[in-house]
Amino acid sequence: MRHTGTPAGLTRGAFAFPRPFPFIARMTQIPEPAPTEGQGTLPQLQNPAQRGAIPRALRTILIGAFLLRVAVVLPAHWDGFGSDEKEFIFLAHQLADGHGFVDSNGEHSVRAPLFPALLALFIPLTGSSLVVPFLLVALLGTLNVYSGYALAKELWNDERTALTAALLIAFFPALVLHGALLMSETLFISLFLFALLLARQLCTEDRVGTHLLFGAVAAFAVLTRAVFFGMFLVLIIAVLVKRRKMNLPASRLLIALSVWCLLLAPWTLRNYAIHRAFVPVSTFGGRSLLIGNNPFAHGTTRLDPGFPDWLSQKLKERGLAPIDSLSEQQVSSVEQSIALQYMAANPWHAALLSLEKTYVFWIYPLSHRSQSHPLQAFLMAFDIMLWVCFIAGAAIAWKRRVPMFPVWIVLAFFTMMHAILHAEARYRLPLVPLLCVIGAGLVAARDPLFRGALFADPGSRRVLVGGVMCLILLYAAALYLVSQRLV
Repeated sequence: MRHTGTPAGLTRGAFAFPRPFPFIARMTQIPEPAPTEGQGTLPQLQNPAQRGAIPRALRTILIGAFLLRVAVVLPAHWDGFGSDEKEFIFLAHQLADGHGFVDSNGEHSVRAPLFPALLALFIPLTGSSLVVPFLLVALLGTLNVYSGYALAKELWNDERTALTAALLIAFFPALVLHGALLMSETLFISLFLFALLLARQLCTEDRVGTHLLFGAVAAFAVLTRAVFFGMFLVLIIAVLVKRRKMNLPASRLLIALSVWCLLLAPWTLRNYAIHRAFVPVSTFGGRSLLIGNNPFAHGTTRLDPGFPDWLSQKLKERGLAPIDSLSEQQVSSVEQSIALQYMAANPWHAALLSLEKTYVFWIYPLSHRSQSHPLQAFLMAFDIMLWVCFIAGAAIAWKRRVPMFPVWIVLAFFTMMHAILHAEARYRLPLVPLLCVIGAGLVAARDPLFRGALFADPGSRRVLVGGVMCLILLYAAALYLVSQRLV
């Protein structure tokens, strides 16, 4: 049961701060609502003096998550920094030294600006030392554990399920590994999960503070990873539909949309001043589309030999100079045009590439840049276990009619986007906490009576059997492809 009303004794102000996190509610003097009958809660949450406190079990998980991410920093960098980390550090120094946002390739708008700008804040304080930035990223990774807990509790309305989700997010190897790297993924996941929590709140309440915060968090998420630009618009439409069903005014969503536009405007105007074209966030979209859709593509950044000659030929057909002599915006625009033309002329190959990119996005191991086969096998084993939990959790959600808004929408959107653009395994990293949140529903199967009812339900059986069969086929294909490469 969701809390849609105002708890007794609470004056609900129009600008009251939203409550996705108890410690934020406590800071703004908004107590957590009293648990309703049937809610799974820990004893600490039932005590008014401790209401809003973090449960002891969750505190232990959060401390363990933070320490583990800090401990992994050195092993994750035995071979030095990865190319993306080097680029973010370079951009941070560029900003701190007053040289502007220009990457090592001389490009102004390929990368989103928020994470390098955040790193740049520490350079005047710490110089070349990266200890504080690493601690910040580890702290953000720990915050993601808490956000996953809050989202799981919101969805499942059960304390043990929420703690299980937190445990999975805290110690899932890929999340731990990327939580020890100076890359934008961890910051994006923090903003991404917070935005989903706020989107759920806006479906049942109408606080101005929630609208303002939703727009701000969504804008910061876009400025961290441009893919959230389209996701925010989809979320707005989905929330609008939900609000209409709850007889809440749709016009209030204009508050969130206005804040979002206002915060994106400085970066968009800066891009226009540089490129003389409308570039909301990044110029990388055209390149990503072409990398994923051409005769030499495999869905990832890997392209067969012959691609440069083919691209040069396409440029000549358009009467354009070589790619190196074009401006950043011209490159993005022409690459987008070439990719769209190829997709229209070769729909069958484009469809096959979409399947291959979906396969890369969901099945490839989240091993960052490591080519170690044992590490990839280790991470893939955890991926398989998470998928099994996810399938079981999805079947349990089906059986219990658990409203999973907006999880399914988010999973579908990211899958579609990376089936169109190029795909990499690490692009699914923001979705791993959502898989953990759904997979945590497996704890309901500890009840023998519920297990019997679950297997007796035809719909749940179809979800379980169909999911397991798809999982077997996909990983059998993965093993076959790996064996072919090794041979």
